[in-house]
Amino acid sequence: MKIANFRRKFKYAIFIPRRVTRTPRNSASVISDLFPIRTGDRWQTFFEVLNIPALLNGKYSTESSHNILFVFFDQNGFEVARRSIPSPDDARHSLELGSHFHSGIEKASTFSVFHSDFLLEDGLNGSFLAERGYAGYQRSDLPIRGYVHGNLDSMAFNEGEMQLLGNAGFLRRSYQVQHPLKGEATYELFLTNPSSSKVKIRVQSRLLDSSWCNYQAFTLNPRGSRMISMDVRENEIKFIRIVSRLYLGRPVIFRNTQKSMDVFHG
Repeated sequence: MKIANFRRKFKYAIFIPRRVTRTPRNSASVISDLFPIRTGDRWQTFFEVLNIPALLNGKYSTESSHNILFVFFDQNGFEVARRSIPSPDDARHSLELGSHFHSGIEKASTFSVFHSDFLLEDGLNGSFLAERGYAGYQRSDLPIRGYVHGNLDSMAFNEGEMQLLGNAGFLRRSYQVQHPLKGEATYELFLTNPSSSKVKIRVQSRLLDSSWCNYQAFTLNPRGSRMISMDVRENEIKFIRIVSRLYLGRPVIFRNTQKSMDVFHG
């Protein structure tokens, strides 16, 4: 019993992260997730733009007006565009990214949203203003739209400079996707690397009565991203796990059938 308890505590000490994300270096930083963006003929990407300072102040005034910066990255983690917009006059504004920003984001795979030049009546008392808001996705052949909120604090921004906040350890760890993949459907797993180092990713799968096998392996640059597609046959159930050095290798998942789509966290 003592040996079993020691093994359990040793495992927790190594594999249970104390801090999934870092604290920004600068206390004036603002924070954002790395949100997936899908463009082209088949997909539209929306973002629910909130006037967060006005919501925190509890009223709209000239002090609530501020700038909102969208920064776009390609799948290799390189910045491809920056676009700034004024904050909305109401509490929430649904923004379709492709038509609003037009050229310059065709190669984008992710984006971050940073609020700047705002005033808060009571300050943040040592906290950080973070954009974890909702991104929406709609297929061109369907009338419905699916929404998913931010995964984790990925990026900090201050005076034009960005800092990655995700943590990666020395040892590999497994994150098992909580949702069993059920067919008939095509699943798309979207993974990002919010850490400051390159990370090798192994996507593994298994059926109910089988052992884990490697499905795909690749390396992600800092701020890099990758979409993995997986078909699940009718009446089939698959389980997925992500093996990497990331403290939280949790994907955003798209589930597609001929007549429906959904998006959620793994």
